[in-house]
Amino acid sequence: MPGATYAPQPRHLHSINLVGAGEHGLRKSAGVRLAEAGASVQQIMTVLGHRSPKMALYYCAQASKRELSDEAMKLWERAA
Repeated sequence: MPGATYAPQPRHLHSINLVGAGEHGLRKSAGVRLAEAGASVQQIMTVLGHRSPKMALYYCAQASKRELSDEAMKLWERAA
């Protein structure tokens, strides 16, 4: 089914150490991780079943914030 989403199976959650995570949290985590890996907005939308780019763009922004934060901390550590 195009645009269909699925509930993750508990055995998959165990394998990636996300036991107890809800479906929404898993989708958000997947979106950010896809963006960090360089996935396009369209690819993120396809994987997560989004019809609008709004949330995919949000995930890309979150990934950028993480990357900028990591880079800033490396600069700080070098300066110390």
